[in-house]
Amino acid sequence: MTLMRLQRALARAGVASRRKAEDLIRAGRVRVDGATAAIGMSVDLDSQRYEVPRTYWLGVHGADAAGVRAALAQRIVIDGRAVRVVESRVRPQGKSVEIELTLAEGRQRIVRRVAEALGLKVEWLHRVSYGPVRLGKLAEGHWRELTRQEIDAIERLHGPR
Repeated sequence: MTLMRLQRALARAGVASRRKAEDLIRAGRVRVDGATAAIGMSVDLDSQRYEVPRTYWLGVHGADAAGVRAALAQRIVIDGRAVRVVESRVRPQGKSVEIELTLAEGRQRIVRRVAEALGLKVEWLHRVSYGPVRLGKLAEGHWRELTRQEIDAIERLHGPR
């Protein structure tokens, strides 16, 4: 469980500065789990209901496809916490192995750390989706606006802003 002061969480999410977030809380304009928030309140950032699936595509070497499949089927623990692997697909690619890996969390450098824990060396890594938003054929360094359907899907995950 990772607790953080509410005003800090709001600031990190880009809602307002910490001081402005405190003003919003004092004014009764912030609710947490349906209740009006209070100054000094902490929130749990690891709550499973906020998990957003992230899908990565990566190339690795250090084991064959069958070995990687078997390793991903086992429980993987990083920093004393199990990694929540939602889905994985493994296919051999010459001397390397390509993996499509969907995780229900986004800890810092988690994909590289999972590969390291499995004895694999990452050759390349791309995040191809974040929740309902897929990268598609978007070129590196480019951006696009979200579609109305993507915005609606995100709001269904998190609720409207």
